[in-house]
Amino acid sequence: MIVTFCETLIDSSLECKKGMKKLVFVLLISFLFFPILFIYPIAKKEEIIKILYTTSLNGNLDGCECKVASRAGLVKRASYLRSLTDRGNIILVDVGDILSARPDELLANEILETYREIGYDVIGVGDQEFSNGIEKLLKYREYNLLVSNNLAVCPDENICIFFL
Repeated sequence: MIVTFCETLIDSSLECKKGMKKLVFVLLISFLFFPILFIYPIAKKEEIIKILYTTSLNGNLDGCECKVASRAGLVKRASYLRSLTDRGNIILVDVGDILSARPDELLANEILETYREIGYDVIGVGDQEFSNGIEKLLKYREYNLLVSNNLAVCPDENICIFFL
């Protein structure tokens, strides 16, 4: 028998003690978990998280309707992303190379500001993000979530900054 009830309160047999412990345990678990059935719905609604990613803007604002390799620039990208009505479950990621390969600090600032306005959650660091120098890359990092799993910038011998 799984649970044995003691006939008297002073029954101290081993079998009676084990049975009482099991009964107390079952009752305790029942009282603890039974209210959860009323707090949480039995069938939870499934949530879907969408990850939208972009890459290789290359400092291109207007895009190119070239016959060989057409691409949208920042204007079309921003227009599309702003048109999304429900952004609640969307993670917006750019995987890098958003800046021009040629140094252009004004263009870089405008692109990064537009990325913040659009609502990018994270921006990967590509080789073109170094086009304005390491000092500027560190400055960009103050206002944008720039990440890289294999990058550490050491501006001097006493400090290194990791892009994690």
